[in-house]
Amino acid sequence: MIKRLVRALPHVRSMHLISLRFFRMRTFLCTGLVILFVFLAGCKKAEEKPADQPQQAKETQKAPAAQKNKARKKSGPPPFQVYKEDQLVVTIPAANFDTLTTTTVKVDGKDFKALLLADLLKKHNLAGKSVRLKGPNKASVISWDVAVNGKIYLYVFKNRLQVYQASKSKENIPVILMRVTVTDKAEATVDTGAAKEQKPAT
Repeated sequence: MIKRLVRALPHVRSMHLISLRFFRMRTFLCTGLVILFVFLAGCKKAEEKPADQPQQAKETQKAPAAQKNKARKKSGPPPFQVYKEDQLVVTIPAANFDTLTTTTVKVDGKDFKALLLADLLKKHNLAGKSVRLKGPNKASVISWDVAVNGKIYLYVFKNRLQVYQASKSKENIPVILMRVTVTDKAEATVDTGAAKEQKPAT
């Protein structure tokens, strides 16, 4: 029995060595696979970063524009201003436009609270030779005579001042009015907007 065990001993040793070598090879193989996986994951992240940067740049560019739009919405409609040359005479917030009105005017069959441009100029003791009228997308110049005798009404519609001309001779002036400037110079009648501005729906 002992002799048989002695004879089998070398065979057992060789099997043990084979098992040990196989275990080491398997360990090396697993370690290599882990290192390869980490390397590939790092390469993939490096490729994704440049693609993300342009997207982040676009979002950064859009942010200021969105903030400006929000600021405009919060600030509300622009006020109405009256100038004498470069000097501000009065600023009227949109919420107070109704306080300007002294009469009514019928526009497309509807009555609106209104104020004659001539009465506005008289109220603030303004006089000159020309009047500049400025809207959001259009500006023009009319003579003093047209300003005080042309039956030009300012009426309130949707928190803005719009212009209605009752006289037959229509001046090419802004439909929406944001600023009036009285000047002491006899300026030529000019129109810096479209040849004919469409009237906003009422």
